[in-house]
Amino acid sequence: MAHIGVSVDDGTKRKWSDYVETSDHGSMSELVRTAVRKEIRSNGGEGLPREAERRINQIAENQEQITRQMSSLSEDFEDVSDAATSDQYPEHIVELAEDVAGELEEVHADQFDNLRTDAKDELRSLAIRVCDDRKKAGEVGEALDYLSETLSYVKTAPQGPSDYYRVRRD
Repeated sequence: MAHIGVSVDDGTKRKWSDYVETSDHGSMSELVRTAVRKEIRSNGGEGLPREAERRINQIAENQEQITRQMSSLSEDFEDVSDAATSDQYPEHIVELAEDVAGELEEVHADQFDNLRTDAKDELRSLAIRVCDDRKKAGEVGEALDYLSETLSYVKTAPQGPSDYYRVRRD
């Protein structure tokens, strides 16, 4: 929403402020917008009924407030995220990660879910072969984790860049 600055003398501002407090205008901005609409309407322009104008002004002000709050929350989140990662990883690794992220294959969330489904299907298939029960896929996954942690000759495949994705949600 565009912003327009209006300069008035202190006495006029006091009068307008007093009027806003005693009227059903929610703010000085709403008063000015309503006055401009009335001026345009009185000169042959089309306008909205006063209640519709008031509601539209209220929605616009709420939207502005929500936008400011979201911006503030986003900045706070970035600050917290930066603080958390700076304790866990050296700065040069974080900077490198930002560069690497741009090189990762981008997949839509649905495609990524398909990759998860494929992995679950593999576990179910193994569960059927070993236990005759596909519902034991979770337990088979735990058994594989146990084997890789306890036996030196059972390893998970090394993860390379092609094992990482940027997941797009739109």
